[in-house]
Amino acid sequence: MSDAPQPGLTDDRPQHSIVALSVAGLLLAALVFGLGADTYYRAVVSPEQRSDFICYYQAAQAAWRGEDVYEVRHPRGWGFYYPPATALLMLPLAALPLPVAVVAWYLLSVGALVWSVGRVVRLCDELAGRPVGVWVVATVFINFGPVFSGILRGQMSAILFAIIVEAIWQARRRHEMRASIWLALAATLKVYPVLLMLIPAVRRQGRPLGAFLVTALLLNVVLPIAGMGPDAALRQTRRYVAEIVLPTAAGSDHGAGRLVHIEPLGLGNQSLFAVAGRWLARDAIPSYEPFALSAANLDLATVRVLVMMLAAFLLLVLLLFSWMPRDRLGEDEIALWTLAVLLAVLFTPVAWHHYYTVLILPYALLGAVFARGGRSGRWMIGCVLGISILTNWAHFAFYPARQMGLLPFGVLAVWLSLAILCLRRRADAQPGAPSRSARRPAP
Repeated sequence: MSDAPQPGLTDDRPQHSIVALSVAGLLLAALVFGLGADTYYRAVVSPEQRSDFICYYQAAQAAWRGEDVYEVRHPRGWGFYYPPATALLMLPLAALPLPVAVVAWYLLSVGALVWSVGRVVRLCDELAGRPVGVWVVATVFINFGPVFSGILRGQMSAILFAIIVEAIWQARRRHEMRASIWLALAATLKVYPVLLMLIPAVRRQGRPLGAFLVTALLLNVVLPIAGMGPDAALRQTRRYVAEIVLPTAAGSDHGAGRLVHIEPLGLGNQSLFAVAGRWLARDAIPSYEPFALSAANLDLATVRVLVMMLAAFLLLVLLLFSWMPRDRLGEDEIALWTLAVLLAVLFTPVAWHHYYTVLILPYALLGAVFARGGRSGRWMIGCVLGISILTNWAHFAFYPARQMGLLPFGVLAVWLSLAILCLRRRADAQPGAPSRSARRPAP
C-alpha cells in the first residue's frame, strides 16, 4: 500500500513533532528560569545568602581594592579557598552590582553546561557511530543532583566541567597543546585537574607539558603580580599554600588551617577519605552525625594511609594505561582521560557532591559504547550504569546513603568498568591489528 496520504486523511506526524518540540522547549525554559530564580533568591534575597558565589564576588572585590583575598568572610562565615588568580579572573563580575553579577554567573554556568554537553554529544556520536544525543542529554538529568545543586549554590562546577571537556575534546583531535592550556586553566580554578597532565607526562609529550607550565605560570605568577603587585602576590600565594593546600592535603588539624568550618568526616564530604573515615574511624565522626554502621575505630592517620595506598594503586593503573599503546581515536582514549578525571575527584581530600558533575562524561561514554552493540560486555556496562545511577539518586533521596558514601562507591564501579574497557581495547592498538574504532573525528 502507498505511504501517501489517502483522500480525506492527513499526515499529522510533522505537527506532532512540532508540538513535542514546543512542549520540550517550554519545559526547558521553565526549568532554566526556575533554577535561575532559586539561584538569585539564595544569593540576593535570602537573609542566609546560601551561595558560594558570594565568596568569589567578595574576593574579587578585595583584589580590586588591593586587599587580602583571604580576609574576606561570607555572611555565613565562609572564606575564600582558591588561588589568588581565581579572584583576579572574577574581576569583571566584581565591577557589577551583586544582583547583576549573580545573574551573569548563573547564565555563564548554564552556558558552560550547554557547551560541554554539546561537545560530549559529538564525542559520543563519533564513538557510537550513530546519533546518541538523546542519551547524552538524559545523563544531565540522570546526574541532576550534582549538576544543578552546584549551579544553585553558585559553585563553579559546571564551568570547570566545561573546561575539562574542552581539554579532552582538543586532545582527541590531537591538539595536545590546546588541551594543556585548558587544563592549566582548570588547575588554576581547582587544584585536582592537574592529575590529568600525568597522561602526556607518561607519554613524554614535551610540547604539551611546556604549554601547561607556561600557562600555569602566566595565570598563577604573572597575573597575580600584575594585578596585586609583587609583594601582595607573594604574600597571598604563601597564605594559600600554607593555610589551605598543605593542611588539607596533609590532613592536619583543620582548626589551624583555613577550612575551620569543615568536618573532614561530615556527610557532606563525599571523597573516598571521608567515606572510609566514617566506616573505620568511629570516634572522629562528628557527634551530630552518628553513623551506626561504623565498623571500626581506627585513628584518622591510619585511615589516611589506607586510602593513600588505594589511591597509589589506582594511580599506577592509570599510569600503566597511559604508557600502553592504544588507538588515540577510539573510545579507550576517552576512557583513559575519564579515568583520570574520576580519580582526581575521588581522592581529593574534600569533595562535595557537586564535584560529581563530571559523572556526565562517564555516563555518556558508557552509554555510547553500549549503543554500538555486538559486545559481550554490554550486560556489564548496563549493570554498572544501573548501579551507579541508583547510588547517585539514593545519595539525594536518603540521609543514610550519604553517610554510607554510596555516591563515590558508584563512581568507583564506573571507574573499574572504564578500566576494563581500556584493557579490552588495547589489542586494537597493536601494529597490524584492525581498529574497531567508530567514526573518526573531523579535523
